[in-house]
This record gives sequence, structure tokens and C-alpha cells, in this order.
Amino acid sequence: MGDVKKTKRRSKGERSKSRHIPERTCIVCRSTRPKRELIRVVRLTEGGVVIDETGKLNGRGAYLCRQRVCWEQALKRNALNHALRVILSADDCATLQTYAASLPERLEDPGIGRSRLPGTDNHDVRNCVEEQNI
Repeated sequence: MGDVKKTKRRSKGERSKSRHIPERTCIVCRSTRPKRELIRVVRLTEGGVVIDETGKLNGRGAYLCRQRVCWEQALKRNALNHALRVILSADDCATLQTYAASLPERLEDPGIGRSRLPGTDNHDVRNCVEEQNI
């Protein structure tokens, strides 16, 4: 009969060298980062909104960067209300503002994606107008 080629099978402990890293998008600046670098805010099924540092709580979630600017913009523009499909209570807003105060103003690394916050290195409309001397 013909020659049968035997292939080497991987053992259970042996994995490929590059592992898939899940990415998520910040709801404010729209930058994509690895899931572990973002903070998840969750609307619980019982009601209320909590910060989920583990990323494993049940409920509708939204991701924010670990920088105060994104958190302040999310609360100011009601981005969390829209993303979580809920109206935040005064207690929830106070809890989120307290947490945001503990975060750094900005991150050094702008992330993989692009940021849409004013004052970042993006090429925004004001720069276009200045370049064209309009």
C-alpha cells in the first residue's frame, strides 16, 4: 500500500506561541486597547451600576480607559447612560466620580486605536483650518 505520513500532534500543554488577546473600545475616546487595560462599568440585573475590575460580572457593560479625562467626559456627555441603557442615579454618579478622581489625568501611551479627545495628537479640524489659512 501507499506510504502513510504521520503528523505530530500537539500535547494538551503545548500551545501556539501567539495567543489571541481580546480587545475592547473605550466608549469616550474610541481607542481600542487590550481588554485588561480598560475598566468595565456594569449595569447589574438587580439595578444599579458598579465598577467591575475583574470583567466577569453579569450585566450590560461598557469600557472606559484608565484615565480621568475619559471618565469625566463619559459622565458629562451621558455616554454611560447611553451605553448601559440606563439613567444613572446621583449615588451612581458620585461613586463613578470618586473612582475617576483616583485615576491619572492621561495615559502616556495613547493606545492601539486613535483617540478623539481634544488636546491629543490627532489631526483635528482646527489644524486643517490653520494649515489652509482660512
